[in-house]
Amino acid sequence: MASTGDDQSKQASVTGYPPVPGFSPQQQQYPPQPYPPQYQNYPPPPYYPNPHNNPYPYTAPPPAAYYSQQYAAAPHESSGRFTFVRFILTMMIALFLGAFLLSLLTFLIFGADVPQFFIQSMSVPEFNVSGHALRANWDANITISNSNEKLVLFFEKIEGVIVHEETVLALAIAEHINVGTRGETTFNIKFVSATSSNHQEVVMGEHPDLVRDRNKQEVSFALRMMATTTFRSSSLWRRQASLRVFCEELHFKFAGPAGAGTLVAASDRKDHRNECLVYA
Repeated sequence: MASTGDDQSKQASVTGYPPVPGFSPQQQQYPPQPYPPQYQNYPPPPYYPNPHNNPYPYTAPPPAAYYSQQYAAAPHESSGRFTFVRFILTMMIALFLGAFLLSLLTFLIFGADVPQFFIQSMSVPEFNVSGHALRANWDANITISNSNEKLVLFFEKIEGVIVHEETVLALAIAEHINVGTRGETTFNIKFVSATSSNHQEVVMGEHPDLVRDRNKQEVSFALRMMATTTFRSSSLWRRQASLRVFCEELHFKFAGPAGAGTLVAASDRKDHRNECLVYA
């Protein structure tokens, strides 16, 4: 019993609490537990070594090649960056070429000079009036001047009419006319009065002054034209334009009641050519 008292005094000194009566310190000790049995029927997880075959109980780290494969840059990432850079360069080149071509086309379109038209010579070989019938024809030589240094002009068709006080007396068509760079081309066009009886009656009925002027041997006519022209450069570039040409106040003098009429030369020009107004 002396040993028991000593043990209780030791416990009181260690824990600071007095021992509980009837409770032995040896009763607080638990019996040793055996290790759990090893299960041989379940294989170890993948990528982990078998602890029974490995003398070291901890899992060995993976080889260096494993880390390099996990963190190495994928090949498609570098190729994607190269494709993006190439796309940017291609777009920059395309924008530069587009701006250059746009400037060139703007210069060619808005910098093209409109051709000039001149009445080189014109005559009225026949102009007869009998009753309500008009029989007349006009013969004109027209010069087209091209002041463009790099553009050639091509006229597919030129339609012209002879007008007296806004009444059409005759019409004609000229085709396939070329004008070189900084050059001139003269073409001939012949007008013949309309042969329709209805048209003749309208002309003679509404314009009695035409007969009166003819009897005075001085008549004024107007020559008006519609032209479809193509501006062409030395390359494949081309542009079409419609031109309206007005040759107004053309004065003719006739030799006698049945004679031919000739155009009065322009006095305001040194070459005495009658210049026409051109609208694009």
